[in-house]
Amino acid sequence: MVSALVTGLLAGLPAVLLSTVSTGLTQLVGSLGSTLTAIVAPVLTAVGAAVGALPQLVSMRVNVQDETGSDKTGTVASTGAWRVTALHIGLGERLSPGGLAHVDLATSMVGPNTIDLSAS
Repeated sequence: MVSALVTGLLAGLPAVLLSTVSTGLTQLVGSLGSTLTAIVAPVLTAVGAAVGALPQLVSMRVNVQDETGSDKTGTVASTGAWRVTALHIGLGERLSPGGLAHVDLATSMVGPNTIDLSAS
């Protein structure tokens, strides 16, 4: 008699468990989209505002080429100096003249060259 009772209980148990788990998972997955939207939407709005402000705060320029002026006075001509920077990272350059801080990576400079025009 005990064996028949245990067998009867065990025979119906998988169907009851499957039904309970299936119903619970369906309800959970069904509300997951709206729950995630409610959580993620404000975060995306805040991140979007922060990313939108970045160009005002941080600037990055690649292959920056600067030249100081050339000069010719009397018998001397100067070609000026050439400077090339691979990567310039600036902080607050739009906020104040000269910016708040900057880093130049891989910079090279050539010149100035001076030529004596009276020697020829």
